[in-house]
Amino acid sequence: MKRKIHIFILSSLLILSGCTSSVIESKVDEDKTYTPPSSYTFTHNNQQFEIIPLYEELMYYVSYVKEGNVKDENKYKEFFLDPFREKAFSENDGYYIYTAAYEDYFGVPRDIYQFERDILALSEKQDLINSAISEALIKSSNMLPGGKKRIYIIPFNTNGFSRTSAGRTFNEEVVLLRIGSSFQEDDLKNVAAHEYHHTIFMEHEDKVNQVLPSLISNILLEGKAVAFAKMIYPDIAKPMLEEIPYEDEKHVWEEVKKDLNSADYKLYDKFLLGDGHIPPLSNYKVGYQIMKSFLEQNPNVDVLEWTLMSSADILSKSKYEDKFID
Repeated sequence: MKRKIHIFILSSLLILSGCTSSVIESKVDEDKTYTPPSSYTFTHNNQQFEIIPLYEELMYYVSYVKEGNVKDENKYKEFFLDPFREKAFSENDGYYIYTAAYEDYFGVPRDIYQFERDILALSEKQDLINSAISEALIKSSNMLPGGKKRIYIIPFNTNGFSRTSAGRTFNEEVVLLRIGSSFQEDDLKNVAAHEYHHTIFMEHEDKVNQVLPSLISNILLEGKAVAFAKMIYPDIAKPMLEEIPYEDEKHVWEEVKKDLNSADYKLYDKFLLGDGHIPPLSNYKVGYQIMKSFLEQNPNVDVLEWTLMSSADILSKSKYEDKFID
């Protein structure tokens, strides 16, 4: 079983089409009805893509609460989580999305009225969302072709992330993107390219001669995706994932080396979330810095080759540790 991991330049080979939307309308208020955007499908160089908004399922739950019902985890599961799981996986798969590890993505919305506003805002911008994601997927496919990809879309369900986009890759085909209602187009493109790289790794995961999840393998998994997105969009800056002060980087690397091959996922969370001594998102930042060193030392290595290269080989060929020699 696969592990859960964590332009428009249109060529003559690009075929775009929109799927038929549901005829069911979700009630928004007393005077209006809400018709959800269609899914959006296209083929590029024989690779199939589908962008699938999940607003309709979410709006059913919004309408349920607005009718005077209390917020209900079971109803949220019935209206949204169950249909998503069956669409994205199969009737008997994907049950892990109900666990606490996925609370950030699938927790019950706290402010139902703000959540509704976010859904409506994204719905109005769906053409822009489709355009940005499609561009990123096409550019990514040109550099690293692969199999069919399905990109599901939901809004952030907490306040404070209106300009943010984030993603989660479930397997070689399925990605979920959370998009803030005031998202930045360049940020969304970068996130889509980042998650696309994860799907390609997972397509080949069984062929990779390494054991996941080790701390360094997971750090490099993210570092490779950041580096790939940077190759696709070199002018889009992602300082939260790329930049780290030298002294912080040196300290983080010393901590990583203590448990380099550990499979304890709590260690990985420490470098993701921070702990007072480790800055948040250090896994991305240090992983990217290692890959940056690797690419500087090995500019002619093929993208797929370094995508599948073992952590030991990446570290050895990157000469990353040389930067800390006084």
